[in-house]
Amino acid sequence: MRNFWGVVLVGCSLVACGDSDNSSGTGGGGAGASTGDTSMSTSSSIGGGSGVGGGTSLLGGKFRHGVNFGYTPGWDDQQSATIARAAGADGARLSFPESHFDQWGYGIEVGDNAAYQTIGLHNNVAFLSGPTAAHSTAPTGGDTTHFIPKNLYEPIFLGDGSVNPDNYWANYVDQTMTTYKDYVKVYSVWNEPDWVADWQVTQDWDTTAPDASDLPRFNGSIYDYVRMLRITKEVAAHVDPSLKVAVGGLGYPSFLGAVLRYTDNPAGGAVSAEYPETGASYFDVVDMHYYPIFGGAGSSDVGVDGLLGLHAAFEAELTKAGAGSRPFIVTENGAPRVSVGGAPGGEAYARNYLLKSMTLAHADGIAGVDWFALSDGTDTSSSSFASMGLYESLASASGPDAAVRTPTGEAYRTLEALLEDALFDVDGTAALALVDPVRGAAFQTKDGKHAVVVWQRASGTDETASGALSMASDASWDRYEWDAAAHGMEKTTLSPAGGHVEVSLTSSPAILVEE
Repeated sequence: MRNFWGVVLVGCSLVACGDSDNSSGTGGGGAGASTGDTSMSTSSSIGGGSGVGGGTSLLGGKFRHGVNFGYTPGWDDQQSATIARAAGADGARLSFPESHFDQWGYGIEVGDNAAYQTIGLHNNVAFLSGPTAAHSTAPTGGDTTHFIPKNLYEPIFLGDGSVNPDNYWANYVDQTMTTYKDYVKVYSVWNEPDWVADWQVTQDWDTTAPDASDLPRFNGSIYDYVRMLRITKEVAAHVDPSLKVAVGGLGYPSFLGAVLRYTDNPAGGAVSAEYPETGASYFDVVDMHYYPIFGGAGSSDVGVDGLLGLHAAFEAELTKAGAGSRPFIVTENGAPRVSVGGAPGGEAYARNYLLKSMTLAHADGIAGVDWFALSDGTDTSSSSFASMGLYESLASASGPDAAVRTPTGEAYRTLEALLEDALFDVDGTAALALVDPVRGAAFQTKDGKHAVVVWQRASGTDETASGALSMASDASWDRYEWDAAAHGMEKTTLSPAGGHVEVSLTSSPAILVEE
């Protein structure tokens, strides 16, 4: 878990999460983002237009609805992929540690990655971490996922242009990308290098360089991290220039600011002939993590405001550094169905947050979000993370046919059924002219139809609200509730009257598709 930017957030590995103190604060932004009365009617119109696609084209693809598999004893990755797809995911966030490849060979995951494409998880990202014990700076018996590799400052390439095997990180990146370049196009460097146990450590990162003592899950300096980005970027260009390098699951905008400010020069990160560029030159994508449960009490809409606010804070760092725009992905994001220790939670909270965060992240120009996680833990009362699953605990499930989807999983399945490969409709969203507390966005489906996701802002900590939207339209619209996929894509038809379609709203998003 992490504290930052006035909000305490959390970051998890694919397998486990830690604990930290809570604090409060949220960000803002998004369609209908300001607070207001929860019972009003808005009149608006929606149509087509040229403004389709939004910022998601920055990565050259559609918005990705992803997932983190997690780990369940007795389950293999293809089984996990099968049920992930059945719950609405079209992509996955994968872990590619060096230690795993060292033990089993670099080709060990090729069969699974090929199968993912067939299953329908075709838009995947991977994070690079976990040096072997021999290649890690970890003390004997230490967790190598939390310590940087040795030999970072060995030359990246040999005189003949090949990758230097004595630069352990470069050699690992080279072999990994060469093996998986046809399956994975985006590679994040490390997992949460900016994780801290006490958020106050981060308070001077706007002007000083984070060092190894600040970063217990990285144990290197900011210069080391920039060096790892540089190595990864240069090796990626050597293997396949189309591959993208991402900063790895960051939570603190000030850490990104430091990446943008310093070079990989171990002597203070200064520019020199040997170290001519800051970290801004060595990554293509910003990979961020966000969990709303540590943003203080509040509804699913408060949580979504925090996600959008964090995105804006990272964008501000890019702007401040003159680094230009970059694609964003969120490779960890989740909300619990059970409130633990006073943190937000509940069945409606979790499913509403999933639908709202995916909708407004897409509208905000984020290229994809990976839900954490595929399944619940075995004890949902012990940790908020234990009830974030798209499925109930898989520990006693014999296989995919025995897996039981949660309401969160049913909501995801509905979203994907209606908006897989949809494009954000800029003009259509503007035409809606939504005024808070009405929130949502317009899209164009892969079939070229107009679609709208819309809801009433949840008030306080309550997931109940009601209101109405009067939408100017001469067409009929099919309305789907959050659990439509669980009921054979059940729908109701809204017909126009006097040039308007009247839409009743609750705090649970409804998806409307023009007939």
